[in-house]
Amino acid sequence: MSGLAGQVRFDGRATDDAVLFEMSKRLAHRGANGCAVYRNQGVSLIWNRFTHSERNPSDRRIPFPFDGLVGVMLDGAILNAQALRAELEGGGVELHNSDDAILLIRAYARYGVDLFKKLDGMFAFVLVDLEKNKLYLVRDQAGMKPLYYHMGAHALSFASEIKALVKSGCVSASVDEAGLKEYLNLQLYIDERTLFRGVKAVCPGCYVEIGIEDGLYHSHSYWTIPEETLSISYEDAVGELKKRIESSVQRACGLEAPIGAFISGGLDSSIVATLASENFNRSFQGQLLTYASVFPDMRFEDERVYSDAVAQKIGSRHKRVRLCDDEVVAHHEELIYMLDMPCAGFSAPYRTLAKEVRKDVKIVMAGHGGDEYFCGYPKTIVAQLAEALSLAKKSGRCSFDWSLLYYLERFEPLTRSILGACLFADEATLVKAMCFRSDGLWNATRSAFRNRLEDYDLVSKLVERANERNTGLTKKMMHLDQVVELPGLLQVEDRLHMAENLETIKPLLSQDIIDFCVRLPDDFFLRNGLKGMFRSIGAPILPAIVANKVVKSGTMFPVQELFFGEMYASVKKKISLLDDTDWFAMPTNRLLEMDGVGQRDVWALWSLASWMESYL
Repeated sequence: MSGLAGQVRFDGRATDDAVLFEMSKRLAHRGANGCAVYRNQGVSLIWNRFTHSERNPSDRRIPFPFDGLVGVMLDGAILNAQALRAELEGGGVELHNSDDAILLIRAYARYGVDLFKKLDGMFAFVLVDLEKNKLYLVRDQAGMKPLYYHMGAHALSFASEIKALVKSGCVSASVDEAGLKEYLNLQLYIDERTLFRGVKAVCPGCYVEIGIEDGLYHSHSYWTIPEETLSISYEDAVGELKKRIESSVQRACGLEAPIGAFISGGLDSSIVATLASENFNRSFQGQLLTYASVFPDMRFEDERVYSDAVAQKIGSRHKRVRLCDDEVVAHHEELIYMLDMPCAGFSAPYRTLAKEVRKDVKIVMAGHGGDEYFCGYPKTIVAQLAEALSLAKKSGRCSFDWSLLYYLERFEPLTRSILGACLFADEATLVKAMCFRSDGLWNATRSAFRNRLEDYDLVSKLVERANERNTGLTKKMMHLDQVVELPGLLQVEDRLHMAENLETIKPLLSQDIIDFCVRLPDDFFLRNGLKGMFRSIGAPILPAIVANKVVKSGTMFPVQELFFGEMYASVKKKISLLDDTDWFAMPTNRLLEMDGVGQRDVWALWSLASWMESYL
């Protein structure tokens, strides 16, 4: 992990030292090993660097990696570095024991921008080519590592986190109204949009090319979803997926440091931890370290029985991390500041857990991506049911696997909500029902504000994204999870783990796995239930109570109890800050009492007010 920041100026002036210092200061939590600075031809780069390796932990000298006229600063890890290194050395390129940054420089010299599509890993990097007078901002295909940019009157500024752009004065913070519309409806953002006017995200699988002299910039996609469908049996697909997951975990275990693994009690993290227990680097540790969150007073069912069973089976050194009320409440104080902008749901426990894990290790593995790429959300079954019933109304025949209703037993409110909204309706209504967390808050904004955004049809945008897949309904809905839901969840994980200087590796989001997954036939994903393919992989290697488990409890409900219990007076006080804006048509105390305003809406309002307090 590292913090990347910098500026390309087009007016002949150099970036002020105070600006660079403030950028570095705001990203210090991302890079604990030191800071490298580079200046040349109007280009100023700041690299707060963290190294995974513990072979020479006393060395804090941070040289800026340049080779000739090309330089790179990298956040994350290139997990197929070994294969790329062998390919280059086979072609006569000398690499010796160079790190990933030098590897990227030498590979760029050989392949140019075609290099980007060869990479597999979790990364964001900045590459400067002084011969071509170009600077590139590049982001991994899944969006695991962040990178943002802003074009001003005289400079393009960029950083790993938006706070570095705002607090350094590179960006004058104000709300992006289209971003606010997305947030109030989705509690997420689409593509390059953020909540800050003029600040854009480098989209996953894309790079931004910037002219150092003329300031012209363009965003390019270096990876697109392959549309062909594999001709493969279900059994062979399960076997091939297992090989790819094993390979991805093995590569992640190759980092030169002790590692840990989260065990949430679900399939994804349990499979990753089990495979990691067979492949961790024994030069650095005698046992795999594993972690699970538990609730001290058992007000809610937690996952300890499942995580304990996995830890016992794989022989890990296991730690139950107690999510104590006081610490979870305290981590709400700067939560939205650390996130850069409000996103997704209740998330303070991420930092509570990360703080404890970081006492032991720098690197931890997690199971992110399994739900989005292998159909783990019950709402996908509801969408299939709605489609089947709508078709039955026309044909008199209903082709639906009724055994899937078993997976909806604990999700009756969700099922009623989606079916009630979209049954016998068109595609746009179905997509809205699947993606919108609420439309009550947007409808409560001032009419003048809504009218300014009248031309931005958010539902049509989502339908357009869904129809990027020329497939059946299941893969269309999963695609929306992959390009809208997943980036938001990864943003939360990145910011709150980076706040504690903890790197999280996500083997299930390897490009090798994604390329395979998106080409599988539609009907594979719900065969044998939610995440049936994962269940088939897990059955021989996991405890039966985990392999056969249907639903996870998670940490949301205990945090909700705190938020609407002992925190609620301060929550309402914070929300009242929104009365100073012209966004809503009524005072927030009345807004909170409106019919249809639920707990998700209250969380969204508190998050928005916290963001306003931190940044505006």
